[in-house]
Amino acid sequence: MPGRHPSSPPSSPVALLLSFVLLPLLRLAAGAQFWQFSDTHLDPDYVAGSAAVCKQLQCCQQHSIPSDGYENVTAGRWGAFKCHLPLAAWEEALSFVAGDGSDDSFILWTMDSTGSQIAKQTVLRTLETIEEAVITFQQAMPDRRVFPCVGNHDYHPLTMWAPPPDCDWMLSNITALWRYWLPDDALVTVRKGAYYTVLVEPGLRLVTMNTNWFDWWDEYANRTDENWDPAGQWQWLDDTLTQARVDGEKVILFGHHHPGIVWDSKLPDTIPSWEVRMLNLYHTYSDVIVARLAGHAHRDDLRLVYTTDTDQEVAYISPSLTTLTDVFPSVRRYKYDDTSKEILDWDQFYYDPYESEDAGEVIWHKLYSPLEYYGMKDLSPSSWADVLSLVQSDCGEFQRMWLIFNQGNPDATPCECGTECWVESLCSKTTAIYDDYQACVDSGFGKH
Repeated sequence: MPGRHPSSPPSSPVALLLSFVLLPLLRLAAGAQFWQFSDTHLDPDYVAGSAAVCKQLQCCQQHSIPSDGYENVTAGRWGAFKCHLPLAAWEEALSFVAGDGSDDSFILWTMDSTGSQIAKQTVLRTLETIEEAVITFQQAMPDRRVFPCVGNHDYHPLTMWAPPPDCDWMLSNITALWRYWLPDDALVTVRKGAYYTVLVEPGLRLVTMNTNWFDWWDEYANRTDENWDPAGQWQWLDDTLTQARVDGEKVILFGHHHPGIVWDSKLPDTIPSWEVRMLNLYHTYSDVIVARLAGHAHRDDLRLVYTTDTDQEVAYISPSLTTLTDVFPSVRRYKYDDTSKEILDWDQFYYDPYESEDAGEVIWHKLYSPLEYYGMKDLSPSSWADVLSLVQSDCGEFQRMWLIFNQGNPDATPCECGTECWVESLCSKTTAIYDDYQACVDSGFGKH
């Protein structure tokens, strides 16, 4: 591992007492909550003042050559559209969450910690960027409980996660980096395949999978073998959920890749066998799994999908920190019931890098909370179905959802009601299976 190694925080009977006895009592007043960061995409070569619209593949760097007519469009200190994230922006996001006054809340990090500098990327550079992102995180919040999962950019070549043993170099490195946050029993499966489970508090278990071996674009992903399972994740997952049921625990299932279609490419995010198995798994353990959370899309989105002909699940896709896709850097704070562990609501926060540049400091805003924004009574599948029905029938409501989808950027690419864009947007939210999505698009959604 290049550079610094974090030391493991001390464990003690007092620390365990605080985590499992006192913190749940404190939350009775504050409300149970946790945060999610996603798609950091740190660019170590980001230079404030460089060309933000350029003739190269990657802009906002020292040698970026401005495109004709864009000589005065420069990278700000805390980010710019069409560029990945500067270290200063990552530090600001961490500082914002660190100052929330809720030291008992934990954090999920659906990583993608490196950028997209394909020409510059090497194994060493990938490891160094991941390490910088992790160490910065640990220094900003040394006492906060953090639970990461790897993304397709947390590897070299990116999106080409090889199965073991060819990926052992990465597995050994992330095991060393995550040792600061995870217990020894979780690190055993991290070393085996970058997946793990942790009992985060009495009655609530976190389970994360390495979704990269099922990425649609991963050349190693086996599209014909329905039992494709590098590192034995599926059997482990089934065993883990079975034991959670026996122990009376609820589970938050999270990973980098999301269910269904990548909206802008109109292709699946993962191979078909993965989604079929996930839908079957969610149905089998619907009494255990209380949330399925993901990232990867660089958008705020959701999937309301049928696990059977009558049963539905909702998967939430968290917004990104990177501004590459012309969105504002965003973080999400989930609120959940301390007894049932069900997700109750969330608050989403963002900053406008251009407003912040003018002000000379990062200015955070609350974008929305679903219950208030959509007038929902709860976040159940039936309530989300009502929201999507309203969005389909009311153009104004669709535009409000489109603003949220683009993480608060009012100048994002428009999507007019009744257009192909509108159909594809709505269809993408209602299925995890590509063939069903295509049928929905072909029918114009309204007839689906």
